[in-house]
Amino acid sequence: MTRCYFGTDGIRGTVGEPPITADFMLKLGWATGRVLAARGAKRRPRVLIGKDTRISGYMFESALEAGLSAAGVDVALLGPMPTPGIAYLTRTFRADAGIVISASHNPFADNGIKFFSPAGAKLDDDVENQIEAMLDEPLTTVAADKLGKATRIDDAAGRYIEFCKSTVPDRVSLTGLKVVLDCAHGATYHIAPSVFRELGADVSLIGASPDGLNINKEVGSTHPAALRAAVIQQGADLGVAFDGDGDRVLLVDADGREIDGDDILYLIARDRHARGELGGGVVGTLMSNFGLAAAFEQLGIPFERSRVGDRYVMELLASKGWQLGGESSGHIVCGHVQTTGDGIVSALQVLAIMVREEKSLQRLLAGLEKAPQALVNVRLTPGSNAAVLMERTELQASVAEVEAELGDEGRVLLRPSGTEPLIRVMVEGRPHLDVDGLSMRTPLLAGNWKMNGSVELVEAFGRAFAEAELPEGVEVAVFPPFPYLQAAQNAFADTSLRLGAQSLNPLHSGAHTGEVSGTMLCEFGARYVLVGHSERRQLYHEGDEEVFDRVRAALSVGLTPVLCVGERLGERDAGRTMEVVLCQVGFVMSRLEPAQRACVVIAYEPVWAIGTGRTATPQQAQEVMAGIRDYQASYNRELAEGLRLLYGGSMNAGNAGELLAQPDIDGGLVGGASLKVDDFLAICQSAG
Repeated sequence: MTRCYFGTDGIRGTVGEPPITADFMLKLGWATGRVLAARGAKRRPRVLIGKDTRISGYMFESALEAGLSAAGVDVALLGPMPTPGIAYLTRTFRADAGIVISASHNPFADNGIKFFSPAGAKLDDDVENQIEAMLDEPLTTVAADKLGKATRIDDAAGRYIEFCKSTVPDRVSLTGLKVVLDCAHGATYHIAPSVFRELGADVSLIGASPDGLNINKEVGSTHPAALRAAVIQQGADLGVAFDGDGDRVLLVDADGREIDGDDILYLIARDRHARGELGGGVVGTLMSNFGLAAAFEQLGIPFERSRVGDRYVMELLASKGWQLGGESSGHIVCGHVQTTGDGIVSALQVLAIMVREEKSLQRLLAGLEKAPQALVNVRLTPGSNAAVLMERTELQASVAEVEAELGDEGRVLLRPSGTEPLIRVMVEGRPHLDVDGLSMRTPLLAGNWKMNGSVELVEAFGRAFAEAELPEGVEVAVFPPFPYLQAAQNAFADTSLRLGAQSLNPLHSGAHTGEVSGTMLCEFGARYVLVGHSERRQLYHEGDEEVFDRVRAALSVGLTPVLCVGERLGERDAGRTMEVVLCQVGFVMSRLEPAQRACVVIAYEPVWAIGTGRTATPQQAQEVMAGIRDYQASYNRELAEGLRLLYGGSMNAGNAGELLAQPDIDGGLVGGASLKVDDFLAICQSAG
């Protein structure tokens, strides 16, 4: 049967656009009720309805309730409740189905519906097919005395809180642990704080003030920068970030490092395997890290990959009779305690391991060596069939060539997009392999406005880039003055523009009048920060030591530092260009850990060209860039190949194309030309 509405995870879309409309939800509730009533139950069917915190949830809750009642089905309303909580309560209330009103990690303007069976699992395909078929029938109402009744389960939150706590052994207490919870302004906001506090943790909160419009907005598991900043600022032991409906979780360790779903899966599997409680093997997905599979092989834990999507993880777990599986995104299924992905329960499993073993997350993860991954989206001509193209002999030959170079230490994965004309390419391998060289470095165009601009200009950029079609795989960032960060965050929300800042103080807080910390920048959604810009070195006498402190501070809160280096005219004329540049690069990079060095972007600024109208020739710029990369390769080749190098000397629309065509120039740090929308757009187009 061809489906019109149900996808792999229910029905989802933009509110007000079919099928995410009030009239469709009324009909969907009725169709669901009719199917349930016809399945031979001896009593009146009962359905539980829960939702996340989106404002549209009120409308759809009422519409579903009316449709179910018209079909003669009783309804129990749970109010705001995490998706796994609805699954649990559906099971314990012996309901005929559970309905979740949520669009998970999507913004508030989206919403969706998914169903749970009486067992708290995803609804069977045949039931969904029956509901789809019933949607084509005219809506009729049962006799008045057969109408369904609606009640509210007032203690739903308390019941689920107690369940979450029960998944941790009684002997495990979180007393002494300081934990920051990021509830994404979503369905966990009134659940997770009670769970962690009642287990003894010292809890502080972000993203726990939903207003119907702010779900997932710059917080939650899809925006971990805010949590990283909070953990560092508060000196917490751990940060926990949920998504809008609470079925995913990501963690942040005490040093601000992100712990993703692969890490969590490894921790739980290793612990349960060591205690003889794993119950078989582990299911990941096609996107699960190569290093995770290698770690499981070393531990003797069977590992299988499913297609991407929690539905497919669950299907493979069921067919194998295994209990543990998950995705890199943080959707973890702990089948020994829960029937679906549960962010709170998954986080508690990790904290219990930390308490039992009295070790930090980093120590617990010592046995997992993640493989570097390079991800590229290859855009196709509109109308092209990605699946057909992937079968072409020349493409398969290219893949085979790369796989031969990787051997048994890496892999290549090609996936056609289900919504766009593009093929997603992933290359990964053990850390000593050059996976970036086998794929490509993402171009970055960064506009440094310096002490220029206005709110009007910020808004003009937002409008222009919301409509512009940028080359596939090109990243664009704008670095406005500090006072415009809030305006830029708002104006850029519906664009692909990244937000950067022009500097930061190395300290997180304190009596430093006029200064701005990295933690503060993260609160405004900044992704990048300039460090060591030539003008600050010259005018404010910032030396290499201070530049290093700023780089380290940026990394500690999850910001990507753009390290600026370059020589003056006298130094160039004296033939000291590479000496000066490599001294500035080396002072910072040699003091960082390898993982930190991989997060730094380097911008070469020939100081003599800035603001003078002069520019280095493409050959001169390439020579310096190649020298920087060779210098980095002298102590770590794979990091050097993945290092992004920007040119920052009076780049404009006229010279950008030739500069960006150089093999070691991965983008530009653009000054004056970035203050004009059309000029900056033209430069960005040159990177395609």
